[in-house]
Amino acid sequence: MHRRFHFIVKILLVTFMYLLLRIVTTNAQEMLGIVSGNHAGVNGSLVNPANMGYQRQFINVNLLGGDFFLNSNYLYIHKKDYNFLRLFSVNINDPQYLYVYQYPEFQFTDSLHFVDYKKITSLKRLYANTRILGPSLMIHYGNHAFSLITGFRNNVSVDKLTYNTANFIFRGMDFAPQHNITYSEGPYQVSFLSWIELGLGYAYTFLSGQNRNVTAGATFKGLLGTGAAYGALNNTAYHVPNSDTIYFDELNCTFGFALPTDYAGGNALTLDPLIKGTGWSVDFGINWLQKTGRATRNAANRKERDAQDEDYRFRAGLSMIDLGRITFDKNVQVHEFNNVTNEQWTGLRSFHTTSIQHFMRSASHNLLGDSLASLTNKSAFSVWLPTALSLQFDYNFGHSVFANMTFVQGIKLGNPAVRRATMLSVTPRYETPLWEVNLPLSLVDFRDPQIGLSFRIYCFTIGTEKLGTLINLTDVRGVDLYFALGFNISPGSNDWKYKHSDYGPCDSYENSNRYRIKAN
Repeated sequence: MHRRFHFIVKILLVTFMYLLLRIVTTNAQEMLGIVSGNHAGVNGSLVNPANMGYQRQFINVNLLGGDFFLNSNYLYIHKKDYNFLRLFSVNINDPQYLYVYQYPEFQFTDSLHFVDYKKITSLKRLYANTRILGPSLMIHYGNHAFSLITGFRNNVSVDKLTYNTANFIFRGMDFAPQHNITYSEGPYQVSFLSWIELGLGYAYTFLSGQNRNVTAGATFKGLLGTGAAYGALNNTAYHVPNSDTIYFDELNCTFGFALPTDYAGGNALTLDPLIKGTGWSVDFGINWLQKTGRATRNAANRKERDAQDEDYRFRAGLSMIDLGRITFDKNVQVHEFNNVTNEQWTGLRSFHTTSIQHFMRSASHNLLGDSLASLTNKSAFSVWLPTALSLQFDYNFGHSVFANMTFVQGIKLGNPAVRRATMLSVTPRYETPLWEVNLPLSLVDFRDPQIGLSFRIYCFTIGTEKLGTLINLTDVRGVDLYFALGFNISPGSNDWKYKHSDYGPCDSYENSNRYRIKAN
């Protein structure tokens, strides 16, 4: 973190983004090409555990998967400057990436390299979701389905940040157009959460008939927290007279850390201890599948266990996902700046922070009169997961053509919490057991339209929900990429539990009598 910290919120944002780049590897928001199809296997339970009840596989194993999603309505890269294949080799100081904006009334020139910012005064949001899909398993047996899931996840959310504060964070206190203006704002929150999850799932089809199936399911997960941080600003009134000083007329805010770093020794990562907190979460949902009451020719020709259900008219699901929280009690610091009135922090032009502890003690000394005054005696804090309510609807047009609608609404159950971005999507797809193509059309927070594309060949899926970004059709306001790799195990022809008739497979041994020919 080589920039000077000019404003208290900046330590959180820069710390979070630094950790995000150092800790995470790859992830998308909801992985529409992975979770919504009839051959999603164990990954279908990520959006609704009841989805296991209609999956086509007898046994499905996910070996490895990844998902990276980043979306911002403030920062962006011009599409002419972006090239996915040389993203990590570009020289951002090259003059071709220089952008200059004149402010004649302030005698100020603003210059940027490569990363630009939107000159729109709406509230700013940032959401990053990173997920590693570890080895996972689903077993589908009759009306029952069981799952074992593992994963590693990271989430960063910045919610309702004002335009002027975002400018000071990104442009620094040299941004003269905002000098000598008093800003009153709040509340807003910045949150970071990283954890390992281990879960057991179960789904049961409790209503099964010729015309409909109804399935309920739940996944219970134990959570191992590897890092967290949050900043909660209740309210503030401040103004910046010059690039060296900030005045706070009032300030009430709280910062909490449980990070994989030595607070006093710089920014190097440390994994001792790796687990800094524990918690729990649950996903649960219900799914209604409406059949047409007749078998299709394709279903009659296939030798799949439950091919007779492929001729469904529609299925609809409702679920709650990531309901839970993690309590951190190792490497914890909680700082409070409450009832700060008429205080100033000077000398910022020459201030260069060397660690989180250095910054917090300097802030405490200047705003509270004592370098240790902000540090509380709290030894633990809890952070809520990115909880969401989700609706799913899947319609079968026949001839292997389907359309899926998914709505995900983030729900904040407490503070601090990671905010989940709202998403509405419509995904047409062509699907067969051997291959599948999806074309997701979605809105993030009802303002950021995006188009995606994914392919599945057997049990390998790769896709994106931001196709325009990857092929230079739009400015880069976010990134999205996901994949999954696994395999299926189908019952053999000699398996007495899954005997086949001339018109498709028998769904269970107990129901096989209906396929027998009775003698006179």
